[in-house]
Amino acid sequence: MKRIKERLGGVLTIKLNDVLELRYCADTGSDWCLISRRNFDELVRLGSGVQAEPLQKPVVGKAVGGHDVEARKSVRLHIRLHTAAGPVEPADPVTCLIIEEDEDEFIVGNDVLLSLGIDVSRQLEQLTGNRLEQDDDPFDVEDDAWSGLGDDDEIRAGVERLIEAALENDFPVEFVDELRRIALKHDIWRLVLRDDPPAKVPPYKLRLKENAKPFRCKARQYAPLQSAFLRDFNKTLVELGWVYKNPSSRWACAALPLRKPKSDEFRQAVDYKPLNAMTEAIAGLMPNLKTKLERARGKKHYGLFDFIRSFWQLAVAEESREMLSYMTDEGVFTPNRVMQGSCDSALHFQLSMEDCFAELLHEYLLIWIDDLLLFADTIAQYLLVLEKLFDLVHEFGLKLSLKKSSLYQQSVTWCGKVIDQNSIRHDPKRIEGLTAMPLPRTAGQLQQFICATNWMRDSLIDYARVVQPLQQCLDVALNGKRKTKRVASGIAVDLNDEEVNSFNQTLATLGGPPSSRKWLCGNLVWPSPTKRMSC
Repeated sequence: MKRIKERLGGVLTIKLNDVLELRYCADTGSDWCLISRRNFDELVRLGSGVQAEPLQKPVVGKAVGGHDVEARKSVRLHIRLHTAAGPVEPADPVTCLIIEEDEDEFIVGNDVLLSLGIDVSRQLEQLTGNRLEQDDDPFDVEDDAWSGLGDDDEIRAGVERLIEAALENDFPVEFVDELRRIALKHDIWRLVLRDDPPAKVPPYKLRLKENAKPFRCKARQYAPLQSAFLRDFNKTLVELGWVYKNPSSRWACAALPLRKPKSDEFRQAVDYKPLNAMTEAIAGLMPNLKTKLERARGKKHYGLFDFIRSFWQLAVAEESREMLSYMTDEGVFTPNRVMQGSCDSALHFQLSMEDCFAELLHEYLLIWIDDLLLFADTIAQYLLVLEKLFDLVHEFGLKLSLKKSSLYQQSVTWCGKVIDQNSIRHDPKRIEGLTAMPLPRTAGQLQQFICATNWMRDSLIDYARVVQPLQQCLDVALNGKRKTKRVASGIAVDLNDEEVNSFNQTLATLGGPPSSRKWLCGNLVWPSPTKRMSC
């Protein structure tokens, strides 16, 4: 820490763990973020769930005036900086030193500025490629282009590429003409979105709880790049006829431009939490993949298919459209297509697809939201069910993504499982990622580990007993606090010997202890450590 204060001008604020707002100084001299003891105590009083951790050795710096400032403890916080260019939010919690000073401002250190890609010689207001709220969306980000020509020649060329890929996957050459006929039989493929009519399924309807009242969010300011993205994106939606400007809407949730992973591009999400809290959930269940996947066991021929911009293909009932309205800095837009993130939108899509493909479901086809897995015992049978699948896609007015579909494979990875004629097993990449996880140091990391391993619990012998100490540790850490990822990431945990042993035992069921994490497939601890994980 070289200096504690060097203002860049203007009164700027920072929000800590969504509960405490302070002025901040974007200090280009301090190597660390700094928070005063008084402000830290206020953060604790507000119930943020944060805990201070002792430093291995004190950190001493110079304040304005030349006197020493000492920090003996640190804390990890989620921060959101409000700048003239819009809000800036690092994806992960940042480490802040707690200084014993009567300091009103929060000092933003070089470590945070550099992590945001900011040249410390420039002011924060010049930042345009910032981050916003974290998305709770559990589905993969789609990378299909939103609109464009995507003419028939391009689509036919795309189908030919799928056929070539099928041949590379050992599709029998003598059946290739039949495969081509089936693939080109209907207008069901898309490279980009067109102004196609909605699918021929019942529209999505919302039912509000008793005494629910319209919600309209406050107008937000966006950074220039985000504002430009929202303007262009919604202009495209208006041109497609899927949303319309509705300044008189009584409802409006906030539009959120989210940066795509490993990309400088954005995608639009909508914060529907206020609306969802007032909505009656529909009765229905997602399929149990463990039992359904048994239908695909031992099959020889597979196909993978994905709907292009899946939710947007389904209509919204007219009486529910206004409730799904969202606000950007250019006004309020009302959609007439299903919006991802609204209450039960995923379940509505799942149930709609199960109705559409009921003739094939389970015996030849599995569906998980917008991901389809087709399978058969013989190549002749596979071609029959493939043609039936495409007939149904056409009948219900659905469109498949050329970029994300595969006409033929003998081994597939679907919903985290590798499936072929011989077995169904967990995706080695998932196992590798889990066994590489370090010992959790925060409740957020512990929560992530338990959730990830719980997804595989049916394949892990004695999982509940082995993981119980970790679960108890997490319950204690989050007792009386909001159980969100944001809050959990700011709570330090110090695992005792029993909990460390539980962590290592859980890793051992996946692929051996930390010293042997090179395993890619999980091994069972009982009855034999040499047996691979069953599914």
